Amino acid sequence: HTETPPPTPSSTIDPNDFRASLGEAAWADQLNDGSKWTIDEDSFSIGKIENGHLVFIGKQKLNAWRLAYTQSLTKAYIEATIKTGPCTENDSYGLMFRVPVFAEANSGYLLGITCDGNYYLKKWDGSTMTGLVDETANAVIITGSDQTNRVGVLTNNDNFKFFINGAYVGQYTDNTYSSGYFGLFVRAQKTNRFTIYADEVSFWTEVPEVNIEEAPVAPNPASSTPTTQQVDTTPVTVVEKTNAAL
Repeated sequence: HTETPPPTPSSTIDPNDFRASLGEAAWADQLNDGSKWTIDEDSFSIGKIENGHLVFIGKQKLNAWRLAYTQSLTKAYIEATIKTGPCTENDSYGLMFRVPVFAEANSGYLLGITCDGNYYLKKWDGSTMTGLVDETANAVIITGSDQTNRVGVLTNNDNFKFFINGAYVGQYTDNTYSSGYFGLFVRAQKTNRFTIYADEVSFWTEVPEVNIEEAPVAPNPASSTPTTQQVDTTPVTVVEKTNAAL
């Protein structure tokens, strides 16, 4: 006996949603088991599977990430559907991508959103976390505790376009890491043991060309302009947990 797969979310998605322009995902995980992720507990975080979700708990005020067991990507659209537990202010979560070496997982980009409604982009080189796009408010982000957002990034050569809940919100260009692996991250900046619940993680490698002027733009036009590069002032005293052991 084989179970009938659930219908694809795109069948009922808003036509203005970027995901509506995509076909079947090249890779999709409904997170009913932990076979594609590192499931364990360490001094930085906890990862476990409960009720069809990857439950990811931050134990320190540091970015803690776990990579998906997939191939390295260059041009792709990556998206995760994530619900928060209790949170406040700049407790944050999102996608880590373009991680060059899976087994080391000590560098890459982090596209995050905060509990209070900002998105940002950072770059981690193994010792320094550099801010590329400052925390930028956008009305499409659903704020507060126990809320669900879809976080997506379209990577094409050195250009990254950011999508939240299917709406285009900004972009950035950087050529430090040309390809790599991806995963999820959580940062319990304000809330002790801040927890996220990932319901679905997918990526597409066949992605239509996107004209940025024609992409669905979120209600806050100012957010479309990335800030200048600056170094994150948050002290980094230890190498942040990667959980990327094969």
